[in-house]
Parts: sequence; C-alpha cells; structure tokens
Amino acid sequence: MIGSADRIEIDVNGLVYIVDLKSGASDTSVTDAQSHKQLQGYQLAVIEGGFNNLTIEGQPLPQQSGGAELIFLGGDTVKASIREQSAIDPQEVRADIEATAEAMAAATFTATINSRCRTCAVKALCPLQSEGRTVIEP
Repeated sequence: MIGSADRIEIDVNGLVYIVDLKSGASDTSVTDAQSHKQLQGYQLAVIEGGFNNLTIEGQPLPQQSGGAELIFLGGDTVKASIREQSAIDPQEVRADIEATAEAMAAATFTATINSRCRTCAVKALCPLQSEGRTVIEP
C-alpha cells in the first residue's frame, strides 16, 4: 500500500513538517514514533525533492525537513493523541531503506514475533504462529 502525506506544513524557518492523520486508536508509543518508517519515508521524500510538484506562492517546496508527526484522531471513547518524530538523518534512513529492500528481494525471510503479528495478513501461514504451524507440520 502506498501512503500519502495528509498535511504538509512549512514553519517560520522554512522547514517542511509532515503530518499523518490516523483514524484508529494509537498503537505507536512516543518512543516508537521516533523510528516510525512511514514518517521517515515522508521526511526523506521532502529532502530528496519528492514533493517538488507542490508549490507555495509559485515556489517549490523547500527540501529541508523539520520533522513529522502522527495525529491519532480518537473518537467517542478514545482521546486524540500526537506522536512526534524529530528531523531525520537522511543517510541513516537511506541505508535502512536499502537494507530493507535487499531483505525483501531475498529468496528467504526470517520470521520474527513483533507487535504487528496480531494484524498480520499472512498470520495463518507463519511458522511462528500456532495457526501457521499446521501449514508446515504434518
């Protein structure tokens, strides 16, 4: 699935700030927001000129990121919350993306238990999940 930035803001110093709105309950901690891959990707897109099709008063969007944030909108029973991400180190994020791309292109994957297991689309095929073991065990 390809994401899109919900809101792009420019601060008084000319830095671009990305805001991503989330309609569900917050499942991202304040600490986890610092390494949130989608926000890092948006920030890298700013730095790499990925939003150059946008203009402000006829001028292209600046290519300096000031950070990003997730805004969980909440609802009747859940309070709205914000999770901020500081400006990224572009070399570090590029290296992480390259490592992920290499891993995704590999012939095999190492299954690991993590916080996303409960909503994984292939949980029924995963050898680490009780549902998936029946697929690989006699």
